[in-house]
Amino acid sequence: MYEFIIVDNDFEMIHIVKDLIEKIIFQRNLKAKIKTFTSYDTDFQTVFTSSAFKIFILDIVMPGIYNGLDGARMIRNHSTEDVIFFLSSHEDEYCYQIFKETYRYYAFINKNEMASLTDKLLHLLDEYQTSHDVIQLCSDSEFYQIQKRKIMYLETDTLKRKLVLHLYPTFDFSISKGIHEMQALLGDDFIFINKSYLINRQYIAGYSFLKKTIFLDSGISLKIIPKKMRKKELKALLQIDNHPLV
Repeated sequence: MYEFIIVDNDFEMIHIVKDLIEKIIFQRNLKAKIKTFTSYDTDFQTVFTSSAFKIFILDIVMPGIYNGLDGARMIRNHSTEDVIFFLSSHEDEYCYQIFKETYRYYAFINKNEMASLTDKLLHLLDEYQTSHDVIQLCSDSEFYQIQKRKIMYLETDTLKRKLVLHLYPTFDFSISKGIHEMQALLGDDFIFINKSYLINRQYIAGYSFLKKTIFLDSGISLKIIPKKMRKKELKALLQIDNHPLV
């Protein structure tokens, strides 16, 4: 899931940028939302509760207490991965300050050069899918684009006949796919501890063989080690000799 977040006090400019993004979403068949704001007040700050990958398009000169540079600081206080575009007619005035304060922005686009915004957004999407190993899932008329590395584990819900994906840090959703089908899609970093759970090896922080429990570094404990499994088998499965024992 992508979220495009536009902040500008010019309603006409919001409409132009939104229209541009909607065309990209249609062309790329993206699962995405567009959110618009006219200031960096508390309403804007509600976007940080979402776990989606966010692409911010920020105007700099704004009325009120906060300007676009303040907005960028808020973003970086919550995330180092979300992408920031500055869209402004004041490049000469603010470009040096932005560079000096290292906001880690993706591009500075002049409002008179909107074609450049389209090009940069398309390039970003290509980069993102390549570098973040994004998979696409279609299930029950719903479409998801997710990064493999954000999936902590998958579990079978036998009552609902669904597969539940648990994403870092606190986002879950269900799909109508088999767990073995997902294992083939996700690859060797995802391992079966038992037949109902597929775990991302990167999140495993330790285990208690006595309690038959796997510990994830997100703080989650899963009592899923089969009673018949030997400790030697478990250590071989994890491929790590130095997991802490409890």
